[in-house]
Amino acid sequence: MNQQKFCFIMCSNDKIQADECRLYIEQLLIPEGYEVEVFVIAEAESMTSGYNEAMNVSDAKYKVYLHHDVLILKPDFLHITLALFQKHPEVGMFGLVGNESIAEDGGMWSDGTWRRTGEILVDRVYERDYSFFGRADGEFSEVITLDGLLMATQYDIPWREELFQGWDYYDASQSVEFWKAGYKVVVPYMDAPWCLHENDLLNMAGYDKWRNIFVREYRDYYKQWMAEHLKRKRMSMEPGSENGHVKIDEHKFCFIVCANNETYLEECLWYINRLSVPKGFGREIVVIRDATSITSAYNQAMGKSDAKYKIYLHQDVFILNRNILSALFDIFQEDSIGMVGVLGKKEFLPAAQYTIDWDAGAIEVCNATLTHYNNYSYFSEGDYVDVVAIDGMFMATQYDFLWDEKNFDGWDFYDISQSTHFTQAGYRIVVPSVDRDTQWCFHDSGQSEYYEWDRYRRVFCDLYAPIGYVYKPLEFIRLKKHNHEKRRLAIEAFENGDLLKASQLLQEMSAACELDTRCSYVLLFLAVLSEELFVQGHSSYEDIQKLPEFIEEWDKVKFMLRRMYFAGDSKESWQIIQDRLLSGKITMRVLYTAIQSCVFDSQGLRKRIVSHFQELLSSLIIEGRLENAGQMIGQLKSEERGIRENFLQKVIQVCQLEQEKGIESTILDFSTDVEQLIHHYDRVEWYIRRIEFGHLETYQQEFYDYVTHAGVSDVLILTIVMNDFPYKKKIFADLAALFSEKEGEDSVRTNLYVQLADAEEGDGIPHVK
Repeated sequence: MNQQKFCFIMCSNDKIQADECRLYIEQLLIPEGYEVEVFVIAEAESMTSGYNEAMNVSDAKYKVYLHHDVLILKPDFLHITLALFQKHPEVGMFGLVGNESIAEDGGMWSDGTWRRTGEILVDRVYERDYSFFGRADGEFSEVITLDGLLMATQYDIPWREELFQGWDYYDASQSVEFWKAGYKVVVPYMDAPWCLHENDLLNMAGYDKWRNIFVREYRDYYKQWMAEHLKRKRMSMEPGSENGHVKIDEHKFCFIVCANNETYLEECLWYINRLSVPKGFGREIVVIRDATSITSAYNQAMGKSDAKYKIYLHQDVFILNRNILSALFDIFQEDSIGMVGVLGKKEFLPAAQYTIDWDAGAIEVCNATLTHYNNYSYFSEGDYVDVVAIDGMFMATQYDFLWDEKNFDGWDFYDISQSTHFTQAGYRIVVPSVDRDTQWCFHDSGQSEYYEWDRYRRVFCDLYAPIGYVYKPLEFIRLKKHNHEKRRLAIEAFENGDLLKASQLLQEMSAACELDTRCSYVLLFLAVLSEELFVQGHSSYEDIQKLPEFIEEWDKVKFMLRRMYFAGDSKESWQIIQDRLLSGKITMRVLYTAIQSCVFDSQGLRKRIVSHFQELLSSLIIEGRLENAGQMIGQLKSEERGIRENFLQKVIQVCQLEQEKGIESTILDFSTDVEQLIHHYDRVEWYIRRIEFGHLETYQQEFYDYVTHAGVSDVLILTIVMNDFPYKKKIFADLAALFSEKEGEDSVRTNLYVQLADAEEGDGIPHVK
C-alpha cells in the first residue's frame, strides 16, 4: 500500500463528462511528496463491481470514489483530506452529504431532507441550486450513510457487489460496512460547497428494489447506529459557548415555553415554580416570546439549554403533579424511551388525524365554557403505555432532535412530526397511566377552528407518504368550515348590539360544540350580563365595549379558582378574588359562572368557595360594612344562598332599618359574631313562637327580661313577625298586652303594638322583606 498516494475512481459511460471531471482533479493542489492517479471504469456492470475492480488495482492508501458528473471546486481538497485522515485514524470514510438517520422505509430523503447534513452546488438543466442541509459543529459530523456523489476512504473494504448489482444504495451499504468494521463515517465542516454536481437526470429505475435489499440486510445495524449516535450527539449551542458546544448536564431539567400572552405565561410559570426538584438536579426555564413558529422557537430554546431533560409545553398548560420531574426521571431510566407526553394515540392512523382521536393518557381540558376530563387510562396496564404520537401541549424528551421548522412553520402538526422523528429513530414514546388524583396537567386550551391544522395535516401526509400516510378530507373539518359563517354572524350581531340574536346563535353552536375561543368568551360575557340583570336588575357589562375588560378579569378569576382547587393555595388566591369582589371589578355572578366552567369538579370547588365567602361576610359584618355584605348576598340566586346567607341578609336588613330610624342600640351592638347573632335571632323568634302558641303567661317575664337586657329593637321583632309568622294580628295583640303590663298603657312600645293589632291586613302594617 502506497501511503503517499491518492487515487480518484469513477464509473462512467460518458467520456466527455469523465474528462471534465478529470480536468478539475488535475487542478487540485497536491501535498508535497504525494502523487495522484485517476481510474475511470468504463461501461461497468454496476457501481459496486466497477469500484471493486479499481480498488483492487490501485495501491493508493487514499481513494476518492466519485460520480463522473462531480466537479471538485476546492483547490486544497487533497490537503484537507490528508489532514483529516492523518489526525483521525478512526475516520474510515468521509463524504460531502450524508444522513444522520434513516426513514422507516429505508429512504434517505423520503420524508424530507431534515435527516441530511452537508452542502453542495447542484447544476441542473433548468437551474443551479445551492443545496444546504446542515453544517458540522466541529471538524465533522458523524453520519450513518453518505451520498455516493463523493466518498473518500483511507481503508479498503470490499463493496457488496453480491447484493447491489445496480446504481443505487451501493453508497448506503458501503457506509454501514465501514461502521460495522469499527470506523467512523463523517461529513467534514465546510464553509462553502466543495463540489458541483451536474445532476441533470435522475434515473430511479430499480431504486425501490435496492432499497428493499438495503433494509433487509442492514436495518438492525443502522437502527443500532442511530440509537448509539443519539446518546452521544447533542445540539450545538449558539456562538459564544466553548468550542461551539456545551456539555450536556445529565442532572438538569429545562422547561421550554413559547409565549404570546403574558397572563397565561405567568400562570404557567406559577405552577412550574412550585414543582419539587429531585435532589441533586437543577431546573431552568426558557421562554421564547413572539416566535414566528413553534418549531423555530423550540429549536432556538433547545440550543440555549444544556439540560438533558427538556419539557416543551404550551403557555396554557398548568402542571398539577408537583413530583412530575421525579416521575419523568424514573421513566427516562429506560434508554429506549425518547419522549413522554400526557395524551397520545396507541395505533397508527393513515390519515394522521391523531389530535382528534387520542386514546391514551388523562387530563382535564377547559374549552373556555366548560371543562372536560379526558381519561383514556382506565384499561392501561403498568405505569405507562406506548404510543405512536403525542399531543404538543406537553412533550418531554431525553434526546435532542431538531424540530422540522422548514415544513411545519406554523403552530400545528409539529407534535406529530416530532413524534414521527423519534419513532423512526428507533425510540419509544410513552404516556403515563394516571387518574384524576394523579393527573400531570391541566390544559386551558380554548377552542380551535382547525383551518391551519388541516393544511399542515396535508403537508405531513404528503411528506410521510412513503411510510403509509395518505391525506383524505375529514367530515370534522368540513363541518368546522361550515360553522365559520355561523360564528361570523354571531360576532356581527354582538358587535351591532343585537345581544339576543348573538346569544341564541352562540348557545346553538355551544350545544353542537361549534364555538371557537373568541365566541366562547362572548357567550360567557352574555351569560354573566344576563344573570346580573336577572338577579341584580343591573350589570356593569351592559356596554359591549367592556368585553376586553371582562376577559381580563375572567381569566384572573378562573386562574385563582384553579389554584385554590388544584394547588391548595386558598389564602392568597381567595384574597385576590375577594379584593376584586369588594372593589366591584367582579360580582358574585362572575365568580359563580367561573366556578361552573373552570374545573371538572365544579361542586367540589364551590364548596371550598362557600366557606371563604361566609368568612368574608362575617368579617364585613364585624367591620360594619353592611352595604358591601348586602350587595354580595344580593348577587346570589335564591338557590345559591344557604341558611347562613339568608340569615345574614335578615340581620343586615334589620340593622339598616335600625340605623335609618336612629335606634341607638342595633342588632350589631348585641354581637358581631355570626354564630351569636344567629342564636340571638333564633332566641327572639322562639319567644315569639311561644306567644303564638299561648304560652305568654309562662314566658312573658323571661321574654321581657331578654328583650330589655339584650337590647332587642322593635325593628327586629317586626322583621321576625312579618317574615316568619302567619297570625300577625294575634301576636301583635299579645305583645301589646305584654308591654302594657310591663311598661304601662301609654308606653311607646304598647301603643306601637296596639296600632299594629288594630290595623287592617296590609294597611299600616309595615312589611319587612
